[in-house]
Amino acid sequence: VLSNQGFKQLCIMSRGIDSRHFNPEKRSNQLRASWGVKSDEPVLLYVGRMAAEKNIGLVAASYRAQLKNHPDLKLVMVGDGPLKTELEQQIPEALFVGVKRGDELAQIYASSDIFLFASLSETFGNVVTEAMSSGLAVVGYDDAALAELGVHHHNAVIAPKANAEQFISNLTELLSQPELIAKISTNAQATCQNRSWQRISDQFYFDVQRACTGQTTGETYGI
Repeated sequence: VLSNQGFKQLCIMSRGIDSRHFNPEKRSNQLRASWGVKSDEPVLLYVGRMAAEKNIGLVAASYRAQLKNHPDLKLVMVGDGPLKTELEQQIPEALFVGVKRGDELAQIYASSDIFLFASLSETFGNVVTEAMSSGLAVVGYDDAALAELGVHHHNAVIAPKANAEQFISNLTELLSQPELIAKISTNAQATCQNRSWQRISDQFYFDVQRACTGQTTGETYGI
């Protein structure tokens, strides 16, 4: 729109993530033990509002679809919302821990392994970058944050938008391949290392300088 109005040297200021706060180093075996999880057992995680607009039903369905082959699989649900009571009845095997913030939330992220992000109503979805920065393998759609940051089988597993069957299939695939979880975990964290707020602000400063001097080419900060 701005370009059509004659504005020049436009650029997009990206969203950042505090990778020092959301970091795999905060993984806690003590916390995992309190969930009843062994060190080598994967933990699924959902963080967000428990409401219809988050497509929360697919999170529950994806989890239930895995229980036949993985009866001890744990799903940790963080947050609250109008569907919480219904979800507790649908998936009583899941662990509902309420709303969490700060260091407690960062520790929950880092102590999990796979993040389920089924929403189709996001403009971006900050929880995706929080999960990736914490070293989780994100299962989601080719939309919002994953459309910008995600590469299928590299730093996430991504289904075509609104393809619920593929979403569930992607989770099934991950759970059958621990080595793929490990690969995606490493690459996801690396992706977010390049999205620190310091790098975002450096890029913004560079772009302002370039605009003020009339420079049209040059190095960027690689964001």
